[in-house]
Amino acid sequence: MTRNLSVRITITLIASAVLLSLLSSFFFYQRIHDQQMAHSLQLLHQLGKTVQRTASIAAYLDNVEIAQETVSGLAENRIVGLIQLSSYNGLLAEYGNISQQDQRFTVSLELFSPFSPTESVGFLKIQPQYTLLETLAADAARERITIIFSYTFVVALIALASMQWLFIRPLKKIASQLGTITPGHNQSLPTPLWHSNDEIGGVVENINKLLHVVDSTIVQERNLRSDIEHLEQQFRMIFERASVSIFLMNAKGQILMANPAFMDLMGQTDLRRCQHVNCLSKIFVDQDTVLAMIRKTVELGEISERDLELKATRGSQYKRWGHCLFNRIRTERAPQHSDKVYIQGFINDITARKTKEQELLYQAGHDPLTGLLNRRASEQAITAMLEQMKTDTDIVALFIIDLDDFKPVNDTHGHDAGDIVLIETANRIKSFARNHDISSRLGGDEFLFAIKGPLTLQNVEKIADRLCKQLILPITLSPGVTVRVGASIGIALSLTPGDALKTLQSNADKALYHVKSQGKNNFAIIT
Repeated sequence: MTRNLSVRITITLIASAVLLSLLSSFFFYQRIHDQQMAHSLQLLHQLGKTVQRTASIAAYLDNVEIAQETVSGLAENRIVGLIQLSSYNGLLAEYGNISQQDQRFTVSLELFSPFSPTESVGFLKIQPQYTLLETLAADAARERITIIFSYTFVVALIALASMQWLFIRPLKKIASQLGTITPGHNQSLPTPLWHSNDEIGGVVENINKLLHVVDSTIVQERNLRSDIEHLEQQFRMIFERASVSIFLMNAKGQILMANPAFMDLMGQTDLRRCQHVNCLSKIFVDQDTVLAMIRKTVELGEISERDLELKATRGSQYKRWGHCLFNRIRTERAPQHSDKVYIQGFINDITARKTKEQELLYQAGHDPLTGLLNRRASEQAITAMLEQMKTDTDIVALFIIDLDDFKPVNDTHGHDAGDIVLIETANRIKSFARNHDISSRLGGDEFLFAIKGPLTLQNVEKIADRLCKQLILPITLSPGVTVRVGASIGIALSLTPGDALKTLQSNADKALYHVKSQGKNNFAIIT
């Protein structure tokens, strides 16, 4: 193979040199020929300029002897073929015959009087020895082409020798040395002399890196068996001691493998008691959701995960929560719905986190003093209530309640007394609320109450009247100390689907303002 490469490189270089020489010859031959011809014509013109003054005198005087002497002098130059010197009175001297077909190579000089530079007295015509000029031009062109051929072949030979010495020879040596190396014996190739910093040295370096990788791989394979055994022991320890419940079951829901944490969760000590169909779902409160997750994992191969409530253990009333994750595992070439489809499951006890989340969620949506919904949570609930009107014929009534004499109580008896009034007011409002009604403290001494149902104007008025009477009742601050605050109520009704919460609140505020302007402890309704 290296011989073929050497031969191909040699042929390529020689062919390139020949092609380059031929192209150069084709391009430069005509160019050099034309340059040589132009140079010769320039010489003829310079010769004519040399004798132009003498020829002008001969033509001015019509002196044949001077004319003949001038022509004879020009004829001594070997590139001159034909000469003619004439005045306006006739031909004075001639050498050869002026050829009509070679006028493009004729040098014609107009002769002027020696005494008047603008007075024309004759002409001097010179034609070259065309055959001689062609021969000289061709010889010059061939000489240049020969030099180009010589230079090209010398450069090609130098390039070929350099290629053999710097490239082919080191490659042959590297290939020979590489054939003697046995993988796994920590052997490497020496870098060829003078090639440590070039591409050949880079090839050797990369080959040595590859040999090192191969040696390392062989060593790793030798240690693989012991590593696998060690890993198996570690994984077994992790599996058995993990606090997360880990199990493997088939598509029917039968538990095939489980760690001790899962057995504790199931309340079992014998795995065989967990091998009946769908036994896993029985430890969850929402069994249908668990079975749906299992079916989705088996049929679609998607990972299913969710936070689910676990059934309370015997003797305990506290709720338990677990984060469940199901993942399908299928053996090779097994049909999708065959018994060879398995589910790998994890159940992590998240009771503490879930309890904290519920506490935070409650705190985020409720007023800390009264336990009622806060403004943001009540607005979300009322918006959802209004959305339901698009699918039913119910009416939403929004009550905005403002205590009448709360500030005097707060100023006279202190903030603790004010808190007692707010808490009692909230309790009285909650006593009117059904499970799906909304009661909220908007802030300060302002409350909100929203109901939904097949209401009439008379129903709403009765509820408002009863609420006003309930809120005007005395509130005990301490033994022997009672106060009355009462409340003004603005009510807005949403009679048509699509009413916006802001519109409803604005109408209720207007109704409340109307009550406040007319007196206290009363209500007004805007439909």
